[in-house]
Amino acid sequence: MSRNKIIITVLDITLKGGIERFAINLSELLVDSDNDVCILSLHKTNDFSIYKIPDNVSVKFVTNYKFKKFLYKITTFIACIKIKYFFNNPNSKYIITSQIIIFYLYFLRYSKFKQIIASEHSTFGSSSFLVKKLRAIIFKKVSTVVTQTNDGIEGFKSIGILAKKIPNPVTNFNDKNQWKSYSNIENKEFIVLTVARLDPVKQLDHFIKIAKLVNDVNPFIKFKIVGSGGELLKLNNLLNSLNISEIFEIVPATSHVNHYYHNASLYICTSKSEAFPMTIIEALSYGIPVIAYGNLIGPREIINNQFNGFLTQENDFNFISELIIRLYFDTALMKTMKSNCLNSANDYSSESVKKLFLDII
Repeated sequence: MSRNKIIITVLDITLKGGIERFAINLSELLVDSDNDVCILSLHKTNDFSIYKIPDNVSVKFVTNYKFKKFLYKITTFIACIKIKYFFNNPNSKYIITSQIIIFYLYFLRYSKFKQIIASEHSTFGSSSFLVKKLRAIIFKKVSTVVTQTNDGIEGFKSIGILAKKIPNPVTNFNDKNQWKSYSNIENKEFIVLTVARLDPVKQLDHFIKIAKLVNDVNPFIKFKIVGSGGELLKLNNLLNSLNISEIFEIVPATSHVNHYYHNASLYICTSKSEAFPMTIIEALSYGIPVIAYGNLIGPREIINNQFNGFLTQENDFNFISELIIRLYFDTALMKTMKSNCLNSANDYSSESVKKLFLDII
């Protein structure tokens, strides 16, 4: 009996972001005795992926082009011309994580759309009018459209497409500290964490300004950002101008981010837009309550307000800083919420997500 071939296609597996982590996590879930899995990367910016790729998952690069902000649309188009030669196995399924690839394949007259699963990772409402029109035409041709949120389901329904909701799986770090609640939190250093690329959409200046307000009242609370990106100099300048460098650390993106989750007490998301942030469910799997803006689609579907975290008004720095200080002193509430976090993270377990994907492959 022939084995199934699953090709997970990404723009650049060597970048440091949520889609790259999703692709690698998914490859680990799906590769087994029945399925061969390959990650197909259109670009190659770095020599290797920062996130560990399973040994039994192969990786192929379509081009050696670096992914550059102002050139990627051109280099992606060139890669898509070559992709047609990779997508030639009638027994394969192609999980494509970027809609620009699907759009280009359509304009290149690719004929085997029924082998494609479109895995969407952006908020539906953030798309332009043109993108929505293209989706309405092109996505009707694919085998299945996968979205992570109820908002995505409703959005695709509004353009006549029945999508399937499959959440991102929580990363399993093979870490004995994951999926555990700690009883000695009152003796633990209180660290407020965020894990994000240093990009304007993440609004990490908000995180720094919140840290300043907290520090003015309580100098014992520490803050950490784990991530890399083009905003590093800007963020460091802001830290220096606010004079809080002693309680704040920016750590480069790492494959060992689990160490930072283990030592954190709270997690904060201040993004301008989030579809389904993997970092939030990873934080929950370490028993870390999450504070996020309530207008964010993904977080408000993951966070049950005052149960496993808090949803706040956007830009309400004063309220968030007061909430952090309150949780620093209220160890009883923190213990209860940590337990709730672990329970809610089970909804995104690997086995649950694997079954949902295998149903459509």
